[in-house]
Amino acid sequence: ASGLLNDWSGLGSGCGLVLVDQNQADKIVALRSIGFDLLGILMRHSIWAGYPTGVTTRPADFRPRTMSLGCVNEATARATPAGVTFLSDEGVFNFSAYSVECISTEINSLLLPLDYTQLQNYSATFLPKRNRYVLKTPTDVWIYEFPAADITTQAVKGRWLRRGVAVDNVIAF
Repeated sequence: ASGLLNDWSGLGSGCGLVLVDQNQADKIVALRSIGFDLLGILMRHSIWAGYPTGVTTRPADFRPRTMSLGCVNEATARATPAGVTFLSDEGVFNFSAYSVECISTEINSLLLPLDYTQLQNYSATFLPKRNRYVLKTPTDVWIYEFPAADITTQAVKGRWLRRGVAVDNVIAF
């Protein structure tokens, strides 16, 4: 690319246009890497994946993964060994190269509904040494322990721990 803002024909120049039939407006909330080859695009009401094309004028092919689920806050989207873990209106989800799955089914009755007046107070971190996703809400701290990587057991789920903000207690789910 020439570096000029009005040069759309040089090497490496170009843009992609994505048209989607959706009932409500959508916006990008977070961009996260999934491994080395995939870009996760978490929007407010949909999830997309950007696959490499190998073409310099069109480096990524954007494909919708789900049009009914999105990320509520950029601060909750974290790259984890399972892909990208994020908070949505329906709970905590993992977005991998192959699927988008809920990992908070056991705690959704306590986690949901979200307090939309305090969305800015929801955040998360990932602790790689302990393999934990830590979700901070206005009232609690939720800790998801990812299962140990074991190729012999494919259906193993992690477990949730809850640490109260008001009292110092730990509850396992």
